[in-house]
Amino acid sequence: MIKLIILDVDNTLAYPGKSVSENIKRTLKKIELKKIKLVLISGKPIVYLCGLASQLNLKNPILCGENGACIYTSHRFPPKKQYIESSSKEENQILKTLQSDILKTFKEDVWIQPNMVILTIFPRNIKKFNELERFIDEYPDEKVKQKFTIFKHSDAFDIVPLSINKGKALKKIKIMEGVKKSEVIAVGDGENDIPMFSEAHISIGINLPNAQHNFTDIFEAMQYIERIIIRVNNNG
Repeated sequence: MIKLIILDVDNTLAYPGKSVSENIKRTLKKIELKKIKLVLISGKPIVYLCGLASQLNLKNPILCGENGACIYTSHRFPPKKQYIESSSKEENQILKTLQSDILKTFKEDVWIQPNMVILTIFPRNIKKFNELERFIDEYPDEKVKQKFTIFKHSDAFDIVPLSINKGKALKKIKIMEGVKKSEVIAVGDGENDIPMFSEAHISIGINLPNAQHNFTDIFEAMQYIERIIIRVNNNG
């Protein structure tokens, strides 16, 4: 039986700055009606995911923000339960210093996402994006590379403590929900989604060859998921 489907948001459910299509919204609702738990996971702040889940009209999703650092068991405030993966004092200080140095150097040319745990930086344009990439790569404190994973996205950079990733978040969610690996499908498009593939029975990539099954867009992927649900759950 498939009991849980975890989906990345940006470039998976929808392109950045674009809304989720009506077709995908209907498919998500159909999946919920089959009593399959939906999990939305993203590098975005958890409150962003709460708003998205409300817009999608989902009934009872689990939300996981900041690359797995924050988990809410509902999208309404206050959430039923919340789990925040805390970083060490040393990690916090490194991130504060890095953020301060970035703001001193780039000033208004970057925007810092309001996170609780990780550091996410959005440059204002492609020139500043390239400059910020060099700045991070050449940053003199080697602990930034030793203690953090740096994810480069199409529009931002995530600086994430090594103790935090989407795979660990999915592992926690499986325990919370009493779900086995054989009952989980994971869907994502980027390097930061790969850790959760190892915690799922079926991994589906959107232009991501590291997954077991790879598709060019979410529409094909969701059609495939529906076929899997029908085949596996009917046989079960």
